[in-house]
Amino acid sequence: MQLFSNEAKKPRVLVTGASGFLGAHICRALNQDYEVLAQSHQVTLPEDLAPFRVRQDLCDAELTQAMFRNLTPDAVIHAAALSDPNTCQQQPERSLQVNVEATRLLAALCAERDIPLLFTSTDLVFDGRQGVYRESDPVNPINRYGEHKAMAEKLIREQHPRATIVRMPWMFGLGLLKPSGVTQWLERLRQGETLTGFVDEYRSAVDYATAAQGIVRFFQMQQGLTLHLGGIETVSRHHFLKALARTFGLDEDLVQEQKQRDVIMPAKRPRDVSLDSRRARGLGYKTPFMDEMLAELRNI
Repeated sequence: MQLFSNEAKKPRVLVTGASGFLGAHICRALNQDYEVLAQSHQVTLPEDLAPFRVRQDLCDAELTQAMFRNLTPDAVIHAAALSDPNTCQQQPERSLQVNVEATRLLAALCAERDIPLLFTSTDLVFDGRQGVYRESDPVNPINRYGEHKAMAEKLIREQHPRATIVRMPWMFGLGLLKPSGVTQWLERLRQGETLTGFVDEYRSAVDYATAAQGIVRFFQMQQGLTLHLGGIETVSRHHFLKALARTFGLDEDLVQEQKQRDVIMPAKRPRDVSLDSRRARGLGYKTPFMDEMLAELRNI
């Protein structure tokens, strides 16, 4: 379903959280066919990623409303979040403002203007007891981040029923604006340092570029869909790190096992929040196998 006409003027798409790892990749994926309006809080994007850029705090309701009036977006992809579960657990009020209240306002503004909205949620809305979660499975978060994302999903359905919600898995890749975890892990492995990864925590990981392409594919649909954008394979962090080392010709033995019970963290971590993403794949979401995604990183 295409909501935009084929006029010469490119549709204006506002991307929130544009300086994040996923947000920057979304901007790059949009750049050819859309006029990208990039919102970020602390880091300004380069012009080649987004010709129109604004730095502001989405928690400032007056400024957010002014941003909408001035930028007049034709659609919004809301990727901004306070996404570290431990930070959310330790700073619940900040998490509530960023992950729930800012989302509430954006949903209301999009509904008022009758423009498409896509919201990036998380696999952490699930409790991890069963794995391979479908979109219709009940949410039951076990940490504050998942709780607030689940609250935001509910608010969106109330305020903008036709909006698209995509639940994202754990993501990896190369950062377009700053070094990513992959960059840091590779540097440590090259220095002969050991890495540890959980063997008992499972996710449907995808790289940022694959996730961004899926988001760009679905943000116009506006049929009130909730979609899972996970990868084909369910992997542990330990499995991923060993595959990363192998792909780049580094010593896999430097990657050591770790179990959740051995690490005390502020936020509880669900055991298996792997996602059943067949619905999205049936609508054209293309997800390579893990080895293919890692090989693509090696070729960049």
